[in-house]
Amino acid sequence: MVRCNRCGNENPPEPFVCAFCGAKLKIEKIERIKFFERPEKKWKRPQRVLTRYVQVFIKPSELFWDLRYDEKRRGAIYILLMNGALVGLIGMVLLGRVNFPHDTLADSMIYLSTFLSFFLFGLLYHLLLFGVLSYLYKIVGSRQGGRRSRHSFIAMLYAFFPSVVGNAINILVLLIALPTASFSGFNVYGDLARLFQDPQAQLAWQITGIISFIIYGGWIPLLAGLCVRSLHDSSTFRSIVWSYIVGIIMGILVFLTSGIFIESAVP
Repeated sequence: MVRCNRCGNENPPEPFVCAFCGAKLKIEKIERIKFFERPEKKWKRPQRVLTRYVQVFIKPSELFWDLRYDEKRRGAIYILLMNGALVGLIGMVLLGRVNFPHDTLADSMIYLSTFLSFFLFGLLYHLLLFGVLSYLYKIVGSRQGGRRSRHSFIAMLYAFFPSVVGNAINILVLLIALPTASFSGFNVYGDLARLFQDPQAQLAWQITGIISFIIYGGWIPLLAGLCVRSLHDSSTFRSIVWSYIVGIIMGILVFLTSGIFIESAVP
């Protein structure tokens, strides 16, 4: 047993923080770097949702420390909705690249139906993707001897917030690099499919694939490792290493399928 220097209670030898007061029981070398340092403050109340979104960029360790104690974990579900909305906007960008005769009412209906179909598809896609990744990161946490019961899909959604940034950047890339397609006069959605076959269009999709790889293979694993570390009270170094193994494999898959899942959303 390990006795806590702050509260004096005894803890099993495995945990890195005291189960009674949250004080550090062990400090790893990587935690001497401020970015990876485990917060040791006394938790009082959950942080605001916007504050949590900001902490994704500047203080992720404090973000996941807060989520460890906040059972409701407010604001996480908005990350799924934002990704769905951004995929919906990607559908509208594709539609805007098709030169077809303008009719105000018809244009509105086509854009609305395109946004809704892409939104629903993006929502389901990210729900499935995040669900698979969350399960894999849960295995990472339990592999380190952490507490399996503390794992939360809702808390893990904050680790996937960079996907919102990635999708927003991808929209800008498609707005700049995607060529236009001529209107055939028969099938608008068939015209959309041409935006995946043109050489310039393929280059644009390759760029979005690289961006997605950076997000899923570089940024998300870092956050996921910190989240796993906090939720499971596991080793910082090993949690991040295993998270990167999972993330790089997933990043490669996302890169290879970049544009394919968007194309499959076209009826």
